[in-house]
Amino acid sequence: MDFLILFSSRHRVVLEVDGKQHYANGDTASPALYSELVSEDRRLRLAGYEI
Repeated sequence: MDFLILFSSRHRVVLEVDGKQHYANGDTASPALYSELVSEDRRLRLAGYEI
């Protein structure tokens, strides 16, 4: 999660800005980094966020 915006109406917005640096080492895709990215998305969904 890069940014979290909380509104007084109990609404919340999460901004996630993903580029290849989140799932690659330089120009080479990294399955381990991609797995971490997918795992974090799943965790946020389970916490009630829409991805």
